[in-house]
This record gives sequence, C-alpha cells and structure tokens, in this order.
Amino acid sequence: MNTQAIQLTKIGLETLKNELVKLESIELPMAIRVLEEARLKSTDQDSNELTEARDKVDFLLVRLNELKLIISRATLTEELPKDNTIVNLGDTVRVKISEVIHEYRIVSSLEANPLSGFISAESPIGQALINSKAGEEMSVIINNNEIGIAILEII
Repeated sequence: MNTQAIQLTKIGLETLKNELVKLESIELPMAIRVLEEARLKSTDQDSNELTEARDKVDFLLVRLNELKLIISRATLTEELPKDNTIVNLGDTVRVKISEVIHEYRIVSSLEANPLSGFISAESPIGQALINSKAGEEMSVIINNNEIGIAILEII
C-alpha cells in the first residue's frame, strides 16, 4: 500500500472533508434506499433501474474510500518549511502572461481549478513556477504555443 504523503492546502483538505461528510451522511444513504427500492420493484436482476442503483452505490463506496485515504495521508502545505524567496506548493503568485496579470495559487492536482485561480503544480505553468523566484521570466509550451511568463510577486 502506498503511504506517501499528499500535500494539500487547508482549503483543499476542508473541501475533501466536507465532501466525505456529505457522501457518508446524505448521498450514500439515499443511494442505498434507491437500491433497496429498485430491488423490491424489480423482477429482473439486470433491469436498468437496478443496475444504475448498484452502480451509484458502488461509485460512492469507491469515492468514500478514496477520500478517506487522501485525508489520512494529507500534509498541509501551509505547515511545511518553506523558502519564501521561491515559489512553493501552496503559494499564491502574481504573474504576467501575454500582457495580462493573473494571480494563481499553486496546488496539488486534487485541488486544481484553473478558472478559480488554483493551478496544479503538475500543469505546465505550475511546473514552470515551482522553485522560481519573483522577477524571473520563462517560456512554457502549451498546445504547441510558446507562452511567456513573468513572475511579478510571491504573495
């Protein structure tokens, strides 16, 4: 079993914990009720309704186990020792990309949501930013296009 730590932000960990509570207290019990009702109504073990209900319960059980594993292995990025002069996981950076200024928080792939300003450290831009310093400029290839990035500030 892999016991490697998973780095998450406080917000990311709380989001996963909230999802776990919601799945355990609301979604799984509801899915089990739907499955029980489908079993009672169904005369055929292969009916679509019964199959869908079983699949939903199975999916939720897998997700619950996944969330428990992630939460048990979580290390908060805010609690790790950092060099404040370079970009680290969990940092927010102000960058200039194609003459437009953006603010991004560098997070794990589990938390990534680029439209909300959370970019994965594994993404091309995230990889370029990690271990870089304010004032540095670099180029990143995305979809065969070279994009210039300037790090304005580590916030």
